[in-house]
Amino acid sequence: RQAVSTALPSLSVFDGTLGAVAAVSGVTRFRGYENDTGEPDDNGIPAHSICLVVEGGDASAVAEAIARKKTPGTGTYGDIAVSVPDAKGVPNTIRFYRPTGRRIKARITVKPLAGYLSTTGEAARTAVALAVNGLGIGEDVLLSRLYPPLIRADLEGQRTFDVVDILLGEDEGGMTAANITIPFNAVAVCDVSDVELVVQA
Repeated sequence: RQAVSTALPSLSVFDGTLGAVAAVSGVTRFRGYENDTGEPDDNGIPAHSICLVVEGGDASAVAEAIARKKTPGTGTYGDIAVSVPDAKGVPNTIRFYRPTGRRIKARITVKPLAGYLSTTGEAARTAVALAVNGLGIGEDVLLSRLYPPLIRADLEGQRTFDVVDILLGEDEGGMTAANITIPFNAVAVCDVSDVELVVQA
């Protein structure tokens, strides 16, 4: 938040808008999209509009930050609508999204090596959950990005297990060895209980 909030005096109006939202108390994560074309984009954002997805912060404060920094005439897009008066007291509707959570499940199959402990397996489960929860808004869950935290979870950096495979899924689907696409206005969430550990004999 501190790094992005320094964009307030930047030359880009959109960067300044992001900086203003970042500075709102309570905002924990956010992402912005800008469609400066004359047609709706792939996310459905209308022409000449901006879309902010904001986690945390008071809705009115977020809307006021957007209204204060966006270019006049630029539309806003989202399912949250807040009326913000302009300098003349004329009400303007500012829209943005709150991110929806996409529950991610994982199944990790490992082959134990010398020195493997059950606590190591629990550390691996925790590492995967933390890696998923650390993703930003609209970031896909990539299988390849889950291997490094798994390796770091090994006992003091030792090689006590080998990762055989990682499967991913969502509540409504099965488990596959494929990345999971996250919508632009959603965020991946994963609890340790969502990570299954299979230890090969």
